[in-house]
Amino acid sequence: MNKHTLDSSINAPVARVFAYTIDPANTPKWCEGIVHEEKHTDDVGVGTKYTNELGTLSVTDFEQDRRFELTSEDGSYTVRYEYSSLDDATTKLSYTEWMNDGSGLAHPLEQTSLDKLKDLIESEMNF
Repeated sequence: MNKHTLDSSINAPVARVFAYTIDPANTPKWCEGIVHEEKHTDDVGVGTKYTNELGTLSVTDFEQDRRFELTSEDGSYTVRYEYSSLDDATTKLSYTEWMNDGSGLAHPLEQTSLDKLKDLIESEMNF
């Protein structure tokens, strides 16, 4: 399978990074091409649906402060966020995306987007 993985070390606790990345209001701030995203329930867990300009994705794997995975409605695309604590104030975020048929991604996320996510979270930590 042709997976595309990006990593970032973010100066914020895991719980903060996790909360920021599962909140659909934050996605347009760092993810190029997304202008608006919403989720269809208040809580997040397996089965929760997120919708944005690219379509609808369902949460297919969820472990609080550890893992958040979404798969497109047609099952063709999956993205996984994995979180690990480097220390009490630093999180390693791994972002992995792939096409489930093994083909390449047409527009993989670029490191600049993950760098922007890092900057946004860290700047909010300084308030």
